[in-house]
Amino acid sequence: MGRQSKAAWWAMAACMIACGAALADDAATGLVHLQVTQPRTESAGPVDMEFTETDRTDNASMVTVRYVAGGSVVSAMWILRGMCAVTRARGKSAFRTERLPAPPGRFKITFVTSDPADPPTAPASGADRVITLHECGMLHF
Repeated sequence: MGRQSKAAWWAMAACMIACGAALADDAATGLVHLQVTQPRTESAGPVDMEFTETDRTDNASMVTVRYVAGGSVVSAMWILRGMCAVTRARGKSAFRTERLPAPPGRFKITFVTSDPADPPTAPASGADRVITLHECGMLHF
């Protein structure tokens, strides 16, 4: 990755994390919605992404992700940021994710019990990976 590519990636990631994302809970439903739209800059391309929680059950949330512009790493971080926001809004401490087959951009977040004295023993990657709010906090999500 060249110097300019690194600068562009960091600029988009910093903007997404710190300055450009609008986070809102729908007052009527309590569902989480994040959106960021940033024009092209000298060092980074445009960013246009949206994360919407669409449905809730006791132990899961369904979400839809839309991104028109933004690199693959930035989009993945955007999805993770949204999932952390949903988990925090639901008062949960850990979650697993599942990409749904159709339509594109649909995910299911399943909440799991995470006792700080007994951390999850799930694999470090893959479908059974458990992500905790502690890990979200380490990423400033």
